[in-house]
Amino acid sequence: KTYPIDVIDATAENKDGLAQCQNFEDTIDHIQKEYHCTVIYFLTDADGGSKKGRILLVKKRPYLLAPSCWSHQARSTLGDYFKVYTFGAQIAEEATFLIGWLNNHGKVRKIFDKAQANISKDRTGKAVILSYLVANITRWTTHCVAFMRLLDVREALQLAVMQSRGTIIAAQVGAAKYSEKDRLEPEAIRACDLIADGRERRFSFWSGLETVVGDIEPICFGTNISQKDSARADQVLLTIAGIFLHFVGHPEFQLSGEMVQRIEKRWKDCDQPLFITALILNNFEGLSAFGPRANLTHFKINNIIVAMYRRIKSRPDNTDTQDERREKERQLSAALLQYLASTGPFKDCDEEGNHAFEEVMGRDPITWWKTWKGSGNLKELAEFAILILEIVVNQAG
Repeated sequence: KTYPIDVIDATAENKDGLAQCQNFEDTIDHIQKEYHCTVIYFLTDADGGSKKGRILLVKKRPYLLAPSCWSHQARSTLGDYFKVYTFGAQIAEEATFLIGWLNNHGKVRKIFDKAQANISKDRTGKAVILSYLVANITRWTTHCVAFMRLLDVREALQLAVMQSRGTIIAAQVGAAKYSEKDRLEPEAIRACDLIADGRERRFSFWSGLETVVGDIEPICFGTNISQKDSARADQVLLTIAGIFLHFVGHPEFQLSGEMVQRIEKRWKDCDQPLFITALILNNFEGLSAFGPRANLTHFKINNIIVAMYRRIKSRPDNTDTQDERREKERQLSAALLQYLASTGPFKDCDEEGNHAFEEVMGRDPITWWKTWKGSGNLKELAEFAILILEIVVNQAG
């Protein structure tokens, strides 16, 4: 559960990297002293002074993990899409106009509602009228849902325009005259033309909307996942990979190149070893998400994870002697290699074993690792895995 610790009025404060770093250090020191806890990771947005401050913080305190907030990063990826894809932005603007037009004119909406009812009753024997969902400008995921709903009612909208175009325009204009009529009539014609999507248009609105929905849906899924107050690094990495793969194979060559470049830049700014370690230590995923191009041998993985472990354990308040640290690293490394190879105590932890565990305990790698905490030489790896998997990579956590 998340609790607010302090609210700082930074209106008159400097926002450069050095100033932010000092604020971050002061905050960490205050929390550790006041609440007698250990700060393992520190997370901020990836913009301007916050990003620079985080980079400086890790240089000064290398034992801290410092991922950027992926709730913010996912939303920014959606913003990237509309920045680089002007056609998509135009389609989204037209769809937003159409939704607003349908909702703002009651008499017009009744005509389209009747078309929905007639179609659904003819097919199912029951009249169903779906509402026209409105996107919330501050929540990009609602755009995807609103556009999907528009596609759901497309057939009814087109039927109504085909049968009752004049009636629809008249219903909007009503008794309006002069300048008001001059405003309302072109608006109704524009909406009807969009819905009809005739051959005289330079491009198909509905085909374009299907493309936009197909493109923003994986980003919106990723945004929802990343916004959870329990969003783990492994979950976020899988969403990044899913979005990346979608745009790598995109038929629009320029859009593909631009989006891939921007996604790669955001991934480059990540604390990458944290995300990779979390995914590997998710027993339900393991190495299954890594293709041959990743070139991840068990020894390379061992080096990555041991380095991450050593980094976290390098805190100045760690009272272990050098010999004790080496022994714990040896235990972790030995257990990790067994985990990767599904040997020793992990010999039954294959897909079938994980499925059996999932049926009883759910698909939770943290719960899975907790079952190993009391197993002698596995304790160090189990506790480390739990620590990594409990890191929430957004500011809600």
